[in-house]
Amino acid sequence: MSIFVQSERSFQRTFVSLFKMATILDRLCVQFGIRELKPFQKETLKNLLDGRDVYLSMKTGGGKSLCYEAFPVLWSENHQLSSACNVLVISPLISIMKEQSEFLKTLGFTSTYIGKTPEEDMMILDERFQFLFTSPEAILSITKWRNMVTRSQHFKLIVIDEAHTVIRWYVLT
Repeated sequence: MSIFVQSERSFQRTFVSLFKMATILDRLCVQFGIRELKPFQKETLKNLLDGRDVYLSMKTGGGKSLCYEAFPVLWSENHQLSSACNVLVISPLISIMKEQSEFLKTLGFTSTYIGKTPEEDMMILDERFQFLFTSPEAILSITKWRNMVTRSQHFKLIVIDEAHTVIRWYVLT
């Protein structure tokens, strides 16, 4: 037989934390126009917020993108806006970058992709966008973008969209 005992003060903190998270999740659902998060989305977001790497493979339209789209909201709530939370999304297709960037703008996020317009380059380098989409080639082969990512303290999440298309993964030591 096992028993779990929790002090009243600890219980109050846990209850407030759970209530706060439920409120945040409710706001997310309203913001994204959904009734509720799917169990895999909740689990993925929890793992990401706990600093774990996640590989998520699902069919198109299954709700994968919501996991990285909702991340900045939850991260900011957990860190009480102590610093910016930017998301870098690496995608092989410009059509996906355009579509996702425009969708995020309709939800009130700042979003763009590398190569959209030369005028936005300075804004990208100043890290003014919550979501930055790019191709693997741009982020790896163009020095100014690679330097921006390596020096930035605002990128809290790096997403490899369409990861199943990656032919070879390397670990640099």
